[in-house]
Amino acid sequence: MNRETIQYYLDGEMDAAERAAFEAVIARDPALRAEVDRYRSLDADLRTAYAPAGGEAERAIANLNIHENIRPFKRDPRKVVIGLGALAAVFVAGVSIGLLWAPAIRETPPETGKILKTKAPDIVNIGMLTIATGPCSFNFGKGEARAAVAGDFIQKGAELAVPAGARAACVSTDGSELYFDRDSSAVWDDARSLILTSGRVFARIAGGRPFTIRAGGAEMLAQPGSVQIENHGGAAEFMVYSGGAVIDGLGKPFMLKPGGRALAAKGSVMPDESGDDLLFSRAWALEIDAAAGGRDAAIVSDLGAMLDRLGQSKMPSDIYSKAFNEAAAACKTAVARFFTSDDAILHAELRRGAARLLAEIADEGLAPVLSRGTADSEFEIRKTCVGGLKSIASKTKGFDPSKYIDRKALEDDGGPKKVFK
Repeated sequence: MNRETIQYYLDGEMDAAERAAFEAVIARDPALRAEVDRYRSLDADLRTAYAPAGGEAERAIANLNIHENIRPFKRDPRKVVIGLGALAAVFVAGVSIGLLWAPAIRETPPETGKILKTKAPDIVNIGMLTIATGPCSFNFGKGEARAAVAGDFIQKGAELAVPAGARAACVSTDGSELYFDRDSSAVWDDARSLILTSGRVFARIAGGRPFTIRAGGAEMLAQPGSVQIENHGGAAEFMVYSGGAVIDGLGKPFMLKPGGRALAAKGSVMPDESGDDLLFSRAWALEIDAAAGGRDAAIVSDLGAMLDRLGQSKMPSDIYSKAFNEAAAACKTAVARFFTSDDAILHAELRRGAARLLAEIADEGLAPVLSRGTADSEFEIRKTCVGGLKSIASKTKGFDPSKYIDRKALEDDGGPKKVFK
């Protein structure tokens, strides 16, 4: 968690709602709780330092390690990873106001011999990095850059760089969620405006004025809903999943409705009639949904729809099979989590879909989950899970599926000969 936020809390500058939200995070995170206690101790030392106590004051100041602990903008090594949905809700409720605009602490010039708490130059934090699956960085221009990890605030004007080996998610102060694919970078103008300089971003836009995303010389003015933008080599592709958007900046504004897509290249915007399936276009983002948690049912629904479409003869299976396999592999824990959850009991169709997915991507690690499915009250699910276990046996030497099948269910379904025929 950012040091300024902790100091803001300890100084009593949060209102009741902000304080309650922050204390809820502290209660869930022992590392953050320890960090808050450390800063509380440092605060006590600081107050001692101000007292006219001669050598004792000098000792307290030395213990503070001022250059390391209260230099403005220095990143604290311990961070809090907060779920996207929960954090977005907090921002929408307005709790983030104090957390994001807390005044920084800085030191006065050494020659004064005094340490003062003063306001640093205005820093506008417009969001937070909530998930990073690998090393990322914030670039501030003029060669200034630093590592970016989950829990870092996003400052206005900063460029988020996501390398080829990582993916990342952010939430802006208005509650909008943005997922960045591998090898992507974007500059944040404000909480509802960014420039996608390279790569791909999928965004869930919260209510409010249009969210502006610029790429390829054009800009998308997106209404609340879901959109995706890709910027590769100066050409940009804009896609709308829900809501609506206007593509502007290159001649006459171009309207996009749900399911629509447009290509901005060579100084113009035109409809993209490639025929690509939008669901597969954003399959990569499911990995971030899985990491964030809380969207397991939606993941099962999307992967199930992808699997259904793969069976259609019109689909170029080589491209879409790869997209499905990569997404399913990244999300298998989320699928298993949903299948074994109480929530799945209330959604029979999705539970069947989860069983089908588990059987499709079955490996030895999923055998215990499939084993549980063989005792399900529904015959179709039992049969699907047995099929998944048989699939594991076909590609795993020495794997015996019969050891994972519920004995009673096995007999109810006609015995071993019928089940394993």
